[in-house]
Amino acid sequence: MAGKQYHKHNVGLHLYSIFRPKGPQGAATLFYRRKFTDYFSAKVTYTADSYSFTNVGLGVSSSLGNVNFYVAADNLLRYGNLAKAKNLSLQLGFNIKIE
Repeated sequence: MAGKQYHKHNVGLHLYSIFRPKGPQGAATLFYRRKFTDYFSAKVTYTADSYSFTNVGLGVSSSLGNVNFYVAADNLLRYGNLAKAKNLSLQLGFNIKIE
């Protein structure tokens, strides 16, 4: 690991704004990312915006060689009652890295 920085924990804040025809819209996201190994990490987020103050998300990713796999879910507190949820997202995917 000589010369290589390895941060296991990251904490951050992301501010977002957009100007729409009906007026400005914004959101703030706090996140915590934990890197377990060079090949596996997870991230937990909390977002507050004009739609909800209870948006919690979770994402995990893993890299195996040149392939990266990920799963991300948003608005986890609403998955218990899908009919009342204003929005949900679940993403599954992979990326192929060409070097």
